[in-house]
Amino acid sequence: MELAGKRVAIVMMTAIGDAVHVLPVINALRAAAPDVHITWILQPGPHGMVAGHPAVDEFLLFDRKAGARAFLDIYRATRGKRFDLVLALQVYFKAGVVTAMLDSPRKVGFDRRRARDLNW
Repeated sequence: MELAGKRVAIVMMTAIGDAVHVLPVINALRAAAPDVHITWILQPGPHGMVAGHPAVDEFLLFDRKAGARAFLDIYRATRGKRFDLVLALQVYFKAGVVTAMLDSPRKVGFDRRRARDLNW
């Protein structure tokens, strides 16, 4: 897929260690297509470590402490935005719900064998 000028959303919301593993993906996307727009959806904890990363154009925070409102907040923040590609890099239910809410013709994630919590 040609990424030049495209909008990509990355769903990896929890754990600082997991966030570290996403950075090479983001850096590779930016290197392959310098004008790609990258939105990363994550929780406040990991965000504190990666905030200001030059390869990310937009961070959307999923505050799980807000309960169901966190899903509504992400829905509102992404309503009307169309992503050309969504990378679902987390196998948990809440990440699957967020991924399902995003408007995109192409969503890449895990196959059924490696997925958990009905997230594939």
